[in-house]
Amino acid sequence: MGSPVFDNVKHPRSAVKKLTIQPPQDYYTRSQIVNRKLQEKKKRLFVVIYGSYAPNVKLHLSDIRDFLQGKGYEKTFLVEDLPNISINGFEADMEQKSIYYLEASDVNLLFFFRHTDNQSVAREAHYVLDDLRLIGKSIFFEEKEPEDEYSAILTLLRDRLKRKQITAIPFSKENMLNIVLKSLNDFIW
Repeated sequence: MGSPVFDNVKHPRSAVKKLTIQPPQDYYTRSQIVNRKLQEKKKRLFVVIYGSYAPNVKLHLSDIRDFLQGKGYEKTFLVEDLPNISINGFEADMEQKSIYYLEASDVNLLFFFRHTDNQSVAREAHYVLDDLRLIGKSIFFEEKEPEDEYSAILTLLRDRLKRKQITAIPFSKENMLNIVLKSLNDFIW
């Protein structure tokens, strides 16, 4: 027997439209979506590599470029790969060209190798450190082994990096490509 108070009351569910709730996507589908978005982002990203063009080092910079392009970072270049610019009708020198692309790129990768002259990349690094916007889109790398007594980054620049709370990512020639790829993936994600 029903209760006289509730017998004449319509059930509240009858007044509400049925809601259809989609079941959550499975992990595999979500990871496919994330991976697709990462691949799309990698294709669009304009990445410029800076470092010494000494013959023994330039080969490594070219290897990094080729490796990243093969991993989906299709717009990855050394500065010399990029078109030259003109300033007031005159062709820019290499320093001006480097500065132009520090500004124009989406990500700057600055490499300091051992046993070479890193003056040009040090100049570019100092330029980056003067501009917070450029700091936010730059990654510093330093070739370093645990037993190294001296750093590939000279003291003046190392002190500036430290004051800006930036740590150059250490690498060796053996793990260089994987370190760069992981760092870049982490940076854009």
